Amino acid sequence: MAYFQLFIYLYFPVILLLLLTLFKDRFEPESESLKRQNWSLIPVIIILIFYLSLALIQWFWSAIPFVQYFEYNSFNFEVYAFVDYAFIFILALVYFYRHRVSVITAFNLKLNQFPFIVKLCAVLLLFNALSIYFLNFNLIINPLDSQLNEIKSLNWKVFIFYFFNTVILAPVVEETVFRGLLYSPLYRKLGGFAAAILSSLLWTHSHFYPLLPSIGVFITGLFFVWLYKRRGSLIHPIVFHMFKNSWMFYYYLKGS
Repeated sequence: MAYFQLFIYLYFPVILLLLLTLFKDRFEPESESLKRQNWSLIPVIIILIFYLSLALIQWFWSAIPFVQYFEYNSFNFEVYAFVDYAFIFILALVYFYRHRVSVITAFNLKLNQFPFIVKLCAVLLLFNALSIYFLNFNLIINPLDSQLNEIKSLNWKVFIFYFFNTVILAPVVEETVFRGLLYSPLYRKLGGFAAAILSSLLWTHSHFYPLLPSIGVFITGLFFVWLYKRRGSLIHPIVFHMFKNSWMFYYYLKGS
């Protein structure tokens, strides 16, 4: 029974989205970019299965064939995370290719989208640096104690791998899945407000954090949705997500 409950908890987003496929589309997105994203929930359901399985393999590392032959340590896990993220991203690209969907057009990935988000990150960089210096408080990100201990224990070679996964791959993959692939079909079924709430809740669930940190993740998810809706460009949440996660480097330098 415990394994069944764990399975339900882990793959709850998949089960919920499968139920939502029974709903009819009733709402029309506002922006032209979101209107072009007329795919169903099926692609994101398939991708979420692989995405959530990362946690399953981490929890049952020693019991899974092939994986059990590799010692569970920070380096091997980062290697697996890299392979998992890369596979998910390739899976998304294959879907777009087979359905002849232009990723650049669908997600409005154009150079003219960069100035706003770069300026926003620059302003927040200044405010956060001042907050850390004068108040010893990070406005952007506050890792869990377990994350801090993990970061401080990494040697520089493993940290480079960790940094690449956390700052480059994770933002690209997570924003592609939870804002790019998921938000628009949810919008058409539930409306903009409910789609923002649900997509942020599912993104929060995928982090498997305790309650209080999860509230922060959820609010961040809502902010990412706002950035995405502002011009219908996935560049905004991706760049800000990278900026947010890059502050992990501060804790590595502080602990070394």
